[in-house]
Amino acid sequence: MQQATNLKKVLGFTDVMGIAIGQIIGAGVMSLTGIGIQMTGSGITPAFILSAIITLLTMFPIAILGSTLPTTGGMYQYTSRLLSPKIGIFWLLLFIFLQVTYLYMLYHSHNT
Repeated sequence: MQQATNLKKVLGFTDVMGIAIGQIIGAGVMSLTGIGIQMTGSGITPAFILSAIITLLTMFPIAILGSTLPTTGGMYQYTSRLLSPKIGIFWLLLFIFLQVTYLYMLYHSHNT
């Protein structure tokens, strides 16, 4: 089952890295630095370094997948192709659940 993808490569490496860095700085560093300092004190710098290393280790294989198997659908498409469609749906639902849980916890951490 070969699916024709008519995807055009519009964004370059610099564009994608700029978007990624903007998302990380905007969402994490600017909004949660105060909470991080309150919880860890002077340990905020090693915590940021550790989280950057973990992020690179987890996102690098996904970047490799995206460059070798260009398709729409993201992780669902990769999981359903490599394992099975049922596992792909499970992965998609798990991802949605984790995002909703994160937003719920973030909301309540700011309103306590």
